[in-house]
Amino acid sequence: LEQRGHLSRLWVHEKTVNGLLALRARGGVDCVIGRLEAAQPVPMGEQMDIVPLWDECLAIACAPNHALAKRRGLALSALREQAWILPPRGTHTRDVFEQPFLDQGQLPPTPHIESISFHSNLSMVATSHFLTVAPDSAVEHYANMSMVHKIRLRTPFASGRMVLITHKAAAQSPAVDLIAKALHTR
Repeated sequence: LEQRGHLSRLWVHEKTVNGLLALRARGGVDCVIGRLEAAQPVPMGEQMDIVPLWDECLAIACAPNHALAKRRGLALSALREQAWILPPRGTHTRDVFEQPFLDQGQLPPTPHIESISFHSNLSMVATSHFLTVAPDSAVEHYANMSMVHKIRLRTPFASGRMVLITHKAAAQSPAVDLIAKALHTR
């Protein structure tokens, strides 16, 4: 949007998807970008437009000098006892992260630090012995800047569909229209 000269004033609000959906239902935000699960209730769902955007997998990141950075095809069992920074319980990312451990009959790792911001988590991991989980595109971005290393798992995490959620009846702002078009050309 900035490159096209169309950057409106934006307010970016980070919360769980459920928290953002509740804000959208109350008119507190114009749109929500996030992942939805089939079983996830959408407040006022029949009044919302849900537009699919792209598939996004989760990835594990560590510092470039972490001992696991040199290993490939790691099993989850090799990661369980590591020091972790994870999003809080109840977030979609945490649920997707924990499910493969549970499916293999293992308790998921207990984090040393909980933080909802994957950008903060990736920054902390870059200079520490911790691991974190984040959207693959974010891990790739930080890895391209040589800040983190993407851990290669034997079995990758399931992907989820990113969606744009707006209100059907509300007059959509020109800024939301521009955001929607930019996301479709991503």
